[in-house]
Amino acid sequence: MSFPRIIAQRSLVFVAAAILACGSEPPVRPDVLLVTVDTLRPDRLGAYGYDAIDTKNIDRLAAEGALFETALADTPWTTPSMSSVMTGTYATRHGFKSTNANRLALENVTLAEVLTEAGYTTAAIVGSFPLDSIFQLDQGFGHYDDEFTTPIWSMPGHEFEHIESEFFEAPDRQRFFILSKALNDSRREDSEVTDAALAWLAQERDAPFFLWVHYFGPHEKPDWRVAEDRREQRRIGMYDPDTENTDREVGRLLAGLVEAGLDSNTLVVFHADHGESLGEQGLVGHGQLLNDATMRVPLILRYPPRVAAGVRVPGLVRNVDIYPTILDAIGIEDEREVSGESLLPLVAPGIERLFSRLTGRVGGERVAYMETYYPAHVAFATPVTLPNGSETKIGLIRRGVQTRDWKYVRSDPHELIDVDPGSLPEVPAELAARLVREELYDLNAENGESRNVARQHPDVVAELRAIYERHLADEAASKGTLPGAVDPEMKLRLKALGYGG
Repeated sequence: MSFPRIIAQRSLVFVAAAILACGSEPPVRPDVLLVTVDTLRPDRLGAYGYDAIDTKNIDRLAAEGALFETALADTPWTTPSMSSVMTGTYATRHGFKSTNANRLALENVTLAEVLTEAGYTTAAIVGSFPLDSIFQLDQGFGHYDDEFTTPIWSMPGHEFEHIESEFFEAPDRQRFFILSKALNDSRREDSEVTDAALAWLAQERDAPFFLWVHYFGPHEKPDWRVAEDRREQRRIGMYDPDTENTDREVGRLLAGLVEAGLDSNTLVVFHADHGESLGEQGLVGHGQLLNDATMRVPLILRYPPRVAAGVRVPGLVRNVDIYPTILDAIGIEDEREVSGESLLPLVAPGIERLFSRLTGRVGGERVAYMETYYPAHVAFATPVTLPNGSETKIGLIRRGVQTRDWKYVRSDPHELIDVDPGSLPEVPAELAARLVREELYDLNAENGESRNVARQHPDVVAELRAIYERHLADEAASKGTLPGAVDPEMKLRLKALGYGG
């Protein structure tokens, strides 16, 4: 870089710093509204270019704030993904893999806990059973509303009943319980979620708030009363109407902020926990693959004092970036090591964004880690034939990393995580080893995820495999030493006393 250019940049930095410092007053801490829509694909929103349905409320939110064009979840199903959002760490650190096998460990420190400690009033209104408090994502919330009224699944001849939520350590019992819960009170309508959120917002408070509102939205609602040959098409056909309905409810919620005079100083974070395959790679659903349809999510920020209106960010960002972004907006310095980084420098208004770039605060290109343990559940496991000719199943886990241009995915055999140990025959190691698979996808190629190009690009595979292996090493090192660990027994005692765990 030439000497005159250095002088010019230093001058700009000085001017920017002076402008930012002049006449500034201590910022008022913002209220925070986190809106999660289950299973929402960004390419089904007008703001992301879809015009077949009306999503005017979410589109307006994007126009008034910043939209991230390539935001990725780290896992394609609800509970582990929201564990990552609430801790700012990948599952390699927070440890949550499956609602059939474990809960969010109390050693984790959640966003709600940090904000409660900072003097915030905290509440969550969640729309479906995967976020039931038995999975311990309620840590730190003063109010956690997980009252469900209707089934996720419908079966012919089934009589609805209330099923008390409980977590069972035995995998077989927990699997049966989840099936029973899904057939009974396991979700509520989006309108009920909005009603509960607006009622909470109407309460008087003497502190800023953090409110998490979760809509079940376009998530599939299987109905076995429908003929088998029509079920899949019905699931696909319901997606857009359900998305429109959720948009209306998001609109009601945002209108409630305006009516309460809270919108100008509220940081709104809108996102999805994961997406949904609607036929891509031959799949309708989510959880099994790490494909773009299920990993890419919408992400929108609105906060006039710190976020420029109408900004579109093309670079890759991640769900684990939400946690540090919220803390950055509030002005909380968190010394815990997290997996994400604040997004505010990418979307700050005018001179502040220039200042961020000149001082290096924006940082380099992000790389996203992702994983799914879903195919290690017995219902989605891989059938194999044993040497004696008998049939059994073996689990798979898929893990990988993604850059702006490439996606690397590795599949490995894994024991089934929702059956009691020893209940199925053991699969010989040499047979299990045949299921190991490395995939590389060129995301800039047409239909890039339909062609594995690992053999054509061994150098890229080696580079991304090294990043992937660092995440696995980080997981091994993190076990028993979670970031910011606190005494889980103390958390349980506080929770029993009504202090949000």
